[in-house]
Amino acid sequence: MRLLFLSLLCLLPLRAQTANPEESIRFLSVTSFQEPADSKNYAYLTWQAQSAEALFDHNHAVFHKSGPAASPNLFARSGTMSFQTQLNIVSALLDSTPPSLFDAAVVEPIIDDLFGDLVASPSLTLAGKISGVLQAAKRDPKVFRRLIFLSRTQPVLGLCMGTAAVVPVNGVVTTFELRTLPSGTLVLNAQPGVVAGRVTLDLASPPMIPSPGRPIHVLDLSASGHLNAKLRWGVPSGLRQRTPLTYGYNIYRMTRAFAEGANYHITPPASTALTGLLSSDPNDVRLVNQLPLMPTKLMTVVEAADLVGDPETYFTVDDNGVLLDGGVPLGDGDEFYYFASARDLLGRPGTISPGTLVTICDRHRPLAPSRVKAVHKHVKPAAPSDFIEVSWEKPTSGDTPDFYFVYRWANPEQMIRADEVAEYSTYQIAGPIPHDPATTRYRIRDNGASAPSVPANLGETWWYSVRAVKNTACGPLTGPNSAPGWGVLRDWKGPNSGDASLTITRFCPTFSLESARIQQLNEQIAAEFTGPINGTHYYHLKILRVDPRIKAAKIYLCAGIDEKDGGETVTSLLGQKVYSKEDELLDVKYCFPAAVFQLRDAGLILCAVDQNGKEAYKKIGFDELPTLDPPSTYAEICFCVEEEEQTKVIGGGGVGSGNTHTSVDPGTGGINPTEITFTPTAGTKEYKLYKRIDGGPLLLVGQAEYDGAPSVTIEDAELPANATEMCYFLQYFDEHGNPSPLADLGCLLTTTKVEMPVPIMAEVRKAGTQAAPQGVIKWFCQPEGVERFRIYICDGDTGVKTTYSSELQTPSVAIVPFGGGAPAFGFPTLGRPFGSGGGSPQGFLAFETGRIGGNFHDTGTAGEYSLPLDLATGREYKIYVESVSAAGDRSSASNIVNFTWSQSNVVGPEVPWPARSLPALDPDFIPEIEAEYAYNSREDRYYAAVQIGELQIDSEKRDVTLGRLTTDNETLYVIPSSWPDTDEYNLILYESSGGETALNFALYRYQVPNLYFPTVSGDLVQVSPLINRVRTGPYLTTQEGLYDPFLELLENPQALPLYGLYVKDTQGAIRGARYVYVLVRFKENGEIDRCIPTNELEIPLVDPTP
Repeated sequence: MRLLFLSLLCLLPLRAQTANPEESIRFLSVTSFQEPADSKNYAYLTWQAQSAEALFDHNHAVFHKSGPAASPNLFARSGTMSFQTQLNIVSALLDSTPPSLFDAAVVEPIIDDLFGDLVASPSLTLAGKISGVLQAAKRDPKVFRRLIFLSRTQPVLGLCMGTAAVVPVNGVVTTFELRTLPSGTLVLNAQPGVVAGRVTLDLASPPMIPSPGRPIHVLDLSASGHLNAKLRWGVPSGLRQRTPLTYGYNIYRMTRAFAEGANYHITPPASTALTGLLSSDPNDVRLVNQLPLMPTKLMTVVEAADLVGDPETYFTVDDNGVLLDGGVPLGDGDEFYYFASARDLLGRPGTISPGTLVTICDRHRPLAPSRVKAVHKHVKPAAPSDFIEVSWEKPTSGDTPDFYFVYRWANPEQMIRADEVAEYSTYQIAGPIPHDPATTRYRIRDNGASAPSVPANLGETWWYSVRAVKNTACGPLTGPNSAPGWGVLRDWKGPNSGDASLTITRFCPTFSLESARIQQLNEQIAAEFTGPINGTHYYHLKILRVDPRIKAAKIYLCAGIDEKDGGETVTSLLGQKVYSKEDELLDVKYCFPAAVFQLRDAGLILCAVDQNGKEAYKKIGFDELPTLDPPSTYAEICFCVEEEEQTKVIGGGGVGSGNTHTSVDPGTGGINPTEITFTPTAGTKEYKLYKRIDGGPLLLVGQAEYDGAPSVTIEDAELPANATEMCYFLQYFDEHGNPSPLADLGCLLTTTKVEMPVPIMAEVRKAGTQAAPQGVIKWFCQPEGVERFRIYICDGDTGVKTTYSSELQTPSVAIVPFGGGAPAFGFPTLGRPFGSGGGSPQGFLAFETGRIGGNFHDTGTAGEYSLPLDLATGREYKIYVESVSAAGDRSSASNIVNFTWSQSNVVGPEVPWPARSLPALDPDFIPEIEAEYAYNSREDRYYAAVQIGELQIDSEKRDVTLGRLTTDNETLYVIPSSWPDTDEYNLILYESSGGETALNFALYRYQVPNLYFPTVSGDLVQVSPLINRVRTGPYLTTQEGLYDPFLELLENPQALPLYGLYVKDTQGAIRGARYVYVLVRFKENGEIDRCIPTNELEIPLVDPTP
């Protein structure tokens, strides 16, 4: 394409000078090009205005004549230009535009990117898309302005908008006129109006576009100048005069080696040569901009070179397209020559400016070092032995530094002021310190001539900062100051440690002797005493509860028996009582044989338990009681038991401040705090009290400034819920924060503040052989707060000595002499647990397991424990378990399980069972049958039972007596349930829809999993014999009675009927277990008729209140 230019002529029509003349000013510009396809010359005309709106919807005609403007040749009409929107016209314009001005592959992506939201469909042709955009521009001035701007780089859009024209040129000199057409007329037939512009094109003498001033590098030392070149340039007067012939600027980048090798740094290349280099040497010569560069400020060459007067203005940034196009960043130290040129109306470069050498610089400063610390160090025998050690870590991110500088400041404000004036050398104390990738924390000693020293600068605070430095091609880059770290040279000696006292209050039962009298004995009184036949010494023993916080009491006989293989102390339970509001006296009348008083240490052991489970044992010898004169007298001894507050002091000092201590009565829900009293040592300004729970980490109890008081008392009421070992520590601090040694004040055991979890025992599993019989006991218990378990075993009135397990030890409790003195340690034989129905006159032996998690473990399932016991054959064992805390707190007793080891029957030869179908499972046969945990008010206990009928009575009649057990002269007999023998009372069995009752049947059960027993055997257990009738008969004169031992009449006061008929579970149920009962109904011939399963019944851990 040949480059031809000519001058511009601007004409202003007179009739446009009405409202706002500037709006109608039009600038007509022309250039020429030669189309390679046909080697013809063409003139490209474009007209502009002060505002885009002045060009909107105006029609023009272009005329031309041969020769200059003064030539007498006549003008001929070249064409009419108007804003086109019709698809066929737009398509024709695209087809007729010379290829040099229109490349569809370039224009279409631009239309899609800039105006895609205005195009009806992406599948339209390019002509259809341009037509749609032109239609939108006709309605929206904003779109029109955008198209005007785009037409400056894509001339084909100017042809469609009627703001440009392409005219073939045949002569050397041609004059063109732009004439306006009247608005509202048909374009093709309208006569032109006034001449809007005239311009002459001389192909033989084209005016050249001068070069702009050389590019000026605007230096930017901030991070925004990182690896880029910011440029501006001045416009000389010659170029300003030809501004209408130009549109924007180009900036070219050329590597230094290439430019200097071709001497372009002295003589810039011609525009055609530079255009060729872009294709031939793309690695060395690049066009920086893709679109014309439009300066934001018109500067002369002198103004552009003045970086002092204006150091900020720049027109373009060359970063090799990193930000916008994802290009490869320029390198630190890269050197380039930059050249500038103005663009003509068709985007062709004008004369190339002289080049400017620019060095690309890394402007990313390293980040500040992190975690700066300044610590007083004392080193011997080095001199000086006291100094401040400054340490820091490398920046957490960003570029890696090359070295560091360290600064010392008197205060942070000094650092800020120095940063404002960039004056650091005065405060620098170390550097450059090379960066070492293997170093995690850098350290230097501030021990130079001007460094703080001891004792001159004791107590003064100094501030330290560190700056990282990175070497670049343009010189070192220093990062910002780090966050300052401060250090003080101080006297390290803190206060001396001191003593303190720990005061703790506990409540436990205590006994006192209320009265001891000798009374006359006669036969009537003697008949009330129990004991062996050879008893001669009668003792009426009483323990009176005078404090409602006491729960229960026991009385034991104890004595030492001397045998050949050593002595042994034996105990025997005489009586026990669980107190109530109605009964607060344990009353025991016992006749002792005379031989008891000949035994060593014969006497009584008194035991009491409070409502928190705390036990107390006291022993009183018979020699401390009044002497009897048998057989005419008896001793009446009355003890009182109550709760006693006991205060214990651990460590030095007395009890609290003024010998008082805050305590809370048991049962109120309050907490008895631990009280710590101490007197700080000289120099103390602050104190901190810590505690450690079960060897855990130190926890802060309290801290405060010391006010000089004679003593300080702190109450620690934040105690764990479970029993723990609590150790306390105390530390003092002086005004500099120097600590004293951490003083160990001592340790104490806290008691459990919540109820201990109650174990639940499963049935004993048989193990071992006839020669070595064993039983495996198994129980479930929540482990929180439990240190070990206490296991109680009874094997009848005459026990057989057996070492049950090597994992069990005999527990030991303190048995305190009644009159004072050192306690003895042992454990008496126990009677049955309070509230249970089992036991033996001989009582239970107590054993303890090891620590849970120590030498005693669960089964692998959390909360499940088991232990094999060595047993004797044929003995009936009763076993129950309690959980025990580290402080000795005990839970309530578990359920009692019974077990007898016996040899299994020998299984005979296998006999094939006849092939029969399984019995029918019919839960809806009699819907009223259901399992319940029913209450017997006359026996004050609950039964697991299945209701099979009811006693129908008139709602007003309630003359029914429930059966019960009673004794007469130590003979057991049963009083049956009874009711009046009238028509108003009718005992019935529930029936099916066909009128059948459950008879004949036997009752079975099987256990199902639940929370406490997640794994069960599923074995079916028979819990009743075959029941084929309900045994009733006359009772007294007018009563009817129930005489069946396996059926029970129980009251239900909450609903009708008032009384239900139940078949009892005779095998006893495990607390916490869940069962399904199956009533197996038999036919008259003994074959199974059907199975009737009941609902699931869970036995509660604690019986509900009736």
